[in-house]
Formats: sequence, C-alpha cells, structure tokens
Amino acid sequence: MLPLLLNRAMALHRRKPSERSTIRLSRLLLLTGRTAEAYATISAARKTAPQSEAIRLHYTVVKTEYAAALLSKTLHILKKDTRLENFLRAADLLRTIGQSEKAIAILNKIQAQYPDNWRLEFALGQVYFSRYRDSRHPADLTEALAHLRLARDCAPRNYRVLFLTALVCTNAGLFDEALANTREIRKVLPRDVRALALETQIRQITAATTGSADSTDLSQETTTSEHDSAESAGAMTHSRRAAEILLDRAFALESTACGFVWSTDGDYLASRFREHSHPCFMNGEELLWEMVQGSVVDAAHIGIGQLCSCFLAGTEWTILMRAVDDVIVCIFVEGEHSASSLERLLLKGVLLTAN
Repeated sequence: MLPLLLNRAMALHRRKPSERSTIRLSRLLLLTGRTAEAYATISAARKTAPQSEAIRLHYTVVKTEYAAALLSKTLHILKKDTRLENFLRAADLLRTIGQSEKAIAILNKIQAQYPDNWRLEFALGQVYFSRYRDSRHPADLTEALAHLRLARDCAPRNYRVLFLTALVCTNAGLFDEALANTREIRKVLPRDVRALALETQIRQITAATTGSADSTDLSQETTTSEHDSAESAGAMTHSRRAAEILLDRAFALESTACGFVWSTDGDYLASRFREHSHPCFMNGEELLWEMVQGSVVDAAHIGIGQLCSCFLAGTEWTILMRAVDDVIVCIFVEGEHSASSLERLLLKGVLLTAN
C-alpha cells in the first residue's frame, strides 16, 4: 500500500508542487525508509519557501531522523577510523538530535590530541551554544564564547567562525565584539544577508536600551542623510526603469522562464516569471544575490578583474548573469543558447542610459 501511495505522491508533486504535496511526499519517503530522499525533498522546499511554518516544522522532524540514521553509520565507522573528521561528524550529528552531553564528551575525549585546532574549537562552541539555547544557562554561553574565540584566533577569516562568534556575542550582550566580527565578514561579502540582519538586530537592541539620548543622535543622523537620499532617488528611479527594460528584452524570447535584476549595490529592483515556468523561485532573490556577489568576489580573488558576465550552459537550461550600466541581471532560459545570443538580446537597441 505504501509504495502505491508513494508513487502517487511523487506524480502529484512533479505535476503540481505545493506545500502540501511536498510534505506528503517527504513523509511517505520517510515511512518507506528512504530517509535521505525525504531530507533532500524537504530541504529543497525549505530553501524555496522559508516563510512556510508547516515546512519548517516537518523539516525539523525529517532532519532529526536523517541525522539519527547518519549517526549510526558514523559511530560504526569510528570503531575503525579515528580521524578527526569522523569525531567532528559524530559530535555534530549528536548535537542535531539534541544529545549535547554526548557530543561534548566525544569532543573532550580527543581535545588533547588536537591543540589549537579551529575545527575542534568551533565544534565545541557550536555544541555549548546549542545547549545554551535549550537551557539558557549562562555557563554554557561562557564556554561557547571561549571556544569560539580560540577558533577565531586560529581561523580569523573563516565565515562560519566569525558569524557564530558574532551571534554568541550578541546573546552575551557583547555588541561591540559582535559588530567587529560582522564587519570582518562584510569586508569580503559587503552584502551578506545574515551579517546585515544581525547588525540590524544589534542596533535595534542597543537603540531600545540606550533611550532617548541615542534617539536624538539617530534623528540628527537621519536629517543629515536626507540630502543624500534625495540625490540617490533619481538614480534608483533610473535603475528600476533599466530593470524593466532588461526584463522586457529577456522575455521577448519565449523560452525565458524567469529573470532577476539588482543594482550594483545589491538593492533588489525587479523580477519576472513566465506562468507555469520551472524552476520556481519563492523569495529567491536574496539567495541569488548571494551567488552573484560570491562570483564577483571570487573573480577579484583569482585576479581576473571585475566580473561583467557569467554564463552557465546545460542540455536543458542556460543561465546568464550580466552587468549592464548600473544594474545586474540574471536570467534563466530553457534549452541550449550561446552566451553571445543572450547578450545581444539584452543589449540590443539603444543604451539603457539613453532610455
């Protein structure tokens, strides 16, 4: 009976993916022992629909089941293979299923063998912070911060270390140290969504606790920035007009499925989707911008200069990212296309600055 229900759920999900069909398919995959597929299905839905509470709750259930299955295999491997990677993986899986005490024990067991190892210190910081979120015991927060500071000393530019350290510092009320960590992140990733969100949260907390004196300073700062805002309004209007022109051009091609446009500063300007198109993006502009920004940073790091265009081609899909004047456009097109043909489509006619 279950295999029949599973086949029907798969067919329905392929034909008409939705919150309900995704959860049903993931649940049936879990019931039939296909845990990895259940996790992959609900993880994809979690990324495309992060606002869905039902998907979030089911994701938590499936993630725990999947972690438990992986933990069993990892503990079996550890009997023969005692490399650091396997200990770290076991600890992470124990943390995921809520067994923080066992995770700490397994990491403490090997700590003397790996002094000044950022991965081990980071793993301990993760576990102690996870336990703090469950117990709210200050000692766990103190331990988490101590281990994360050691990890940061060993890996001062690691994104995961910097962000978690900033998060723990925020919980500990160490806002200056938290902001110092997020600033390090934004030296490399200026538009990083998570770092920016955490900075906004810190400012809201400090504004609420400092009272009216800081409110006056904020008011003065806002007043002095009004002139700059007025000057930038015209540029933003032009950018939005340019975004619509680019999308009009892109969708002149019937096989264009969707397109996104940002300003070069990372401000989301516009998007467009052809009805019943695939892939389906729900609030996907932030994730795509992170990918675009990552490509720009990578291009600078490897020494090829400023990235103006990025082209990905497959047998079923073609993706083009292109900087045009003061905007960046990313389009998804069904089928095989050349980079030059898509660029001619976007850049045809008069320059955007003349429109």
